[in-house]
Amino acid sequence: MKIAFILLTHKSPVFLQRLVSRLSHPDAYIFIHVHKGADAVIQDYIKQNLANFPQLYFLPSFYSYWGSWGLVQASLSGLEQARQNNCDYAVLLSGQDYLLQSITNLEMFLEKHKGLSFLQYHALPSSQWPPDGTSRYMRWHFNLGIKDLPIRKLANRALNRLFNTISPTRQFPQNLEPYGGWQWWCLERNAIDYMLDFTHKNPKVVNYFKTVRIPDEMYFHTVLLNSPLASSIQNRLLTFADWKGPPYPRILLRSDFNQLSNDNYFFARKFDPNIDHTILDKIDHELLHI
Repeated sequence: MKIAFILLTHKSPVFLQRLVSRLSHPDAYIFIHVHKGADAVIQDYIKQNLANFPQLYFLPSFYSYWGSWGLVQASLSGLEQARQNNCDYAVLLSGQDYLLQSITNLEMFLEKHKGLSFLQYHALPSSQWPPDGTSRYMRWHFNLGIKDLPIRKLANRALNRLFNTISPTRQFPQNLEPYGGWQWWCLERNAIDYMLDFTHKNPKVVNYFKTVRIPDEMYFHTVLLNSPLASSIQNRLLTFADWKGPPYPRILLRSDFNQLSNDNYFFARKFDPNIDHTILDKIDHELLHI
């Protein structure tokens, strides 16, 4: 089995190097997207220190600010590489995630559930996004790829005000029911192919989602749950996170270890070795047996 790991990162390059070393495996392909707006020193460190890992490739860089279409672009770029390398599964991770079980265990799990994809989702409207989530996609939300923060904020605010005044209620793409959920997923090859083919064939839908609020939490969910593959999409997370923040999700500490030693999860987030590196050492020793 060949597994593609798509990593979205913009900081913490030393921790990213540690994560990559844990993911590195003969059956693993690692595709790294570095935010185009990341500090040049961070970009250089990542490319210089990770380039020699086997089966590791760098994706084209997009401006992937929080809640922007650039995150979807980066994820789709990773899926395209997964398909080109004939991978059976693709897992989306951030540069602040960490492995909780071995790649061998993950392969056994995916083999047991062959043909299924894993994506946390809910139909919209939903109280899970108070009050009901409809403003995310019924209103205009611009998030431009401009590096200068004051200019980006000013431009986004002006465009949002203009378009929401001219056209205050948007029409969701025809024949699609809206779905939302968590950004991070594990997609089987049929779902990978469907996402890429749908994206290439439906530019109007893509253009709609470019001005949805936090499109990475809606685009994959809506496309796949409206597809012939809907019955193969399991409403399940493979990544653990604790939302009892702030921040959201909360940075995990050594005191959280018992929550992580759960066979239901293969990854967890977020970690910050500058806050607590001992949790990573404990995972290595007691869960990964390194």
